[in-house]
Amino acid sequence: MRFLIPALLLAACNTPDGPNTAEPVGGLQDISLVSFEACVVKGGAVMESYPLQCSLDGKHFTENIDTGKIGDKRTLYFEVGPQKSDCTGMMPMKCLNVNGQFFYDHIEGFTHKPGVTSVLEVEREQYCDPDVFNSCPQDVGIYNYRLVRVISEG
Repeated sequence: MRFLIPALLLAACNTPDGPNTAEPVGGLQDISLVSFEACVVKGGAVMESYPLQCSLDGKHFTENIDTGKIGDKRTLYFEVGPQKSDCTGMMPMKCLNVNGQFFYDHIEGFTHKPGVTSVLEVEREQYCDPDVFNSCPQDVGIYNYRLVRVISEG
């Protein structure tokens, strides 16, 4: 799904409907450009590489794909699209569109509002270790997500 492309070739982030050409959501001045996720939410160019890379305002960030350990927490920034999309996990379902990609998990404390794009600060906590046999349930993610704050809605 991800292909390594030379670092100088930047491509738009793909969404379920094609390339992400949308302007970044307003009210993003509260987000510091200090991480890959913040770069994506602020409208940075995402390179189709492994791991993904984002570039904005002369700064470059790489997606953190390392699995951590149980209890590890990380702050993420999500731009949640205005509509859910048909997707298939263990069965057909409706997925949030987060940072231009299907999001199969639940965000504790967040209720999606159809027609509204939301920018969120979210805490991600790892609750199992995929490297330990039978530590994680099958067919689910390894993280819990909790809403910290809604940065903007529009």
